[in-house]
Amino acid sequence: MSFDAQRLFELLPMVYRIRDAQRNGPSQSALPPATEMERLKSERQTAGPLKALLWVIADQIAIIEEDLAQLYDDQFIETCAEWVVPYIAELIGHPVRQDIAVEGISPRAQVANTIRYRRRKGTSSMLEQLARDATNWDARVVEFFERLSCTQHVNHPRPGSFYSPDLRHWEPLERVNTAFDRLGHTIDVRGSGSGTGKYGVSIIGVFLWRLKSCTLTKSTALGVSKLDERGGGQRDHRQFLFHPLGLDTQLFTNPVSEDQIAHLAEPINVSMPISHVVLQHCLEQYYGRDRSVLIEARENNAAPYREVPAADIEVRNLSGWEYVPGEKKVAVDPVLGRMVFGVDQKSPPRVTFCYGFSDDVGGGEYDRFATFEPRTRPVNQDPLEVSETKYNTIQEALTRASPGGSVKICDNRRYEEELKVSVAKDARVELRAANACRPTILCDTFLIDGEETSEVTLNGLVISGRLSLGRQLRQLRLRHCTLVPTAGPSLIVDDPGIVVEIDHCITGQLEINRAAKVRIIDSIVDGAAAGNNALAGKPLPGKQFAASNTTLSVLRSTVLGRVRVHTIDLAENSIFDGWVRVARQQAGCMQFCYTPFDSRTPRRYRCQPDLSREAEEEERDGGPGATPGPSRERIDLHPRFESVRHGQPGYCQLSRHCCDEIRRGAEDNSEMGVFHDLFQPQREDVLKARLERYARIGTTTNLFFVT
Repeated sequence: MSFDAQRLFELLPMVYRIRDAQRNGPSQSALPPATEMERLKSERQTAGPLKALLWVIADQIAIIEEDLAQLYDDQFIETCAEWVVPYIAELIGHPVRQDIAVEGISPRAQVANTIRYRRRKGTSSMLEQLARDATNWDARVVEFFERLSCTQHVNHPRPGSFYSPDLRHWEPLERVNTAFDRLGHTIDVRGSGSGTGKYGVSIIGVFLWRLKSCTLTKSTALGVSKLDERGGGQRDHRQFLFHPLGLDTQLFTNPVSEDQIAHLAEPINVSMPISHVVLQHCLEQYYGRDRSVLIEARENNAAPYREVPAADIEVRNLSGWEYVPGEKKVAVDPVLGRMVFGVDQKSPPRVTFCYGFSDDVGGGEYDRFATFEPRTRPVNQDPLEVSETKYNTIQEALTRASPGGSVKICDNRRYEEELKVSVAKDARVELRAANACRPTILCDTFLIDGEETSEVTLNGLVISGRLSLGRQLRQLRLRHCTLVPTAGPSLIVDDPGIVVEIDHCITGQLEINRAAKVRIIDSIVDGAAAGNNALAGKPLPGKQFAASNTTLSVLRSTVLGRVRVHTIDLAENSIFDGWVRVARQQAGCMQFCYTPFDSRTPRRYRCQPDLSREAEEEERDGGPGATPGPSRERIDLHPRFESVRHGQPGYCQLSRHCCDEIRRGAEDNSEMGVFHDLFQPQREDVLKARLERYARIGTTTNLFFVT
């Protein structure tokens, strides 16, 4: 039974309640309370001394009741506090590793499923569920002895195990050499302990997908740019690209969750790219609302959007844009992210699709509520909303918010407009996308002016253009934004003394022309498209590269291109793909970073390739801990990425073939760079340790990373 102050007060004899009411507190305003909180506050202020004492007692009772409820919840793995999980694991004999602190990776699921693991020990479905719980990656387990082509016994025929495939069926040919391959193969004679063997009697393969499918809902498609007769540019009214920036993008599967532990993953259950053949033959599984792909069109700007039915979808290869569908048909290319309508569209279509990426960086439909700036508006004032029903343009809302406030974009549309905001003195302005939204802004220049005490925050936006800071501004915050890398600078700072904070962002070249402080956290700075300059000043006449009078801090980030600044206060767990030049080497520190040999930096601690070079010299000279013998060849210690092109699924993701000195070279043995907090090496180690406990005796388990 729950006791509050009013209930305790009603249990007292009437005589004491009457006397207490006669000695109540001072009277308050006659206006009725607007909220429940105001009502409770007013009631406490007007209560008599006895009732005020009961309020204090009721607060303590509430604390005890909450503690008792939590103690009851702590008895169950599903509802217990996080610190209780190791104790429950100890009770059932399940070892728990506490060296991973990454969102989505908790030992809770492993402990909860331990009994089911033991009951199904050694089965493929159990190992698959174990891989998902231990790594939070999509997984598929294959027993390769079932994929061996062998002479069959007449009493035990295996109709599905033939070396020669049936060419009349599309799926076996499409799945060749993948996790879903069902064809027969000759035996792999490599040793089962090599980690690369597949088709053997005692080998079990665990296929893992590191990339995740990121959804973009109801985004405005971009028409292909064409040249008219006068040489000008115009948008095509039939040919469109899924990506709002006009990039060719591979469409991914929106994975369907598995309901039972005994179920083995199918292609629809993992985050894998969609091919032409798969979309053509399984259109009903991949196309439609709450699925992987959806196209909506309308007759004109005033008409509502209507879904294009699956019967009107044609799957084609549109690499050359030659194909022309029928009048009511729409041709779709899932590999390039393109579509062609049979008739002209008076309004750009709206698309919903999934793309692949490694982590929540650069904006997207993920939770960003904790990053919103609470100081940009009064408590009772809501942000100005930009949508089809309220402010239709961003500039109109920014003009209203310039004295101080926030502007929220509530959809995933593409906005083509020039933006300028002038922030008043002592004011803070925040332009953000609503939580779980990712709008796209196309502009030539986004100009921000302010005063010495004004601040601006941009959150969750994709900006294709140049962000320029004009007059004095105290601080600029970029959180979960993408400043599309182009041939020119993405951010130009001409304001001395400004503090620029870049957090979980993707940016192009940073041109800092005056003395400023730049802090980069969990971000990508891509200067490869701008002449390989990542952070520098404005180039002087006749020179390609100029120094920037900047104080820089870089934490867990990847910088593609050259850096030339005045001071580096701290660089930690980061990758500098180009050389670094620092004017003041006596101040600051770099630790657990990669920077090329020809860099001029402040003092370095356990950085690469310096650390490996010192180890090689000790080994060659017979130093402490060295083994006498011929010196080993220099290790290739350059970072290797899956892709360095913005818009690709594996953008800035370290390759599996990258050396361990970089993949495990961070302070906590995780990888260097922007995806440090994914703790991918630790996930592998935890999975291998778990597989050793639950795999069948005499079998070898190999990991295969699909993405």
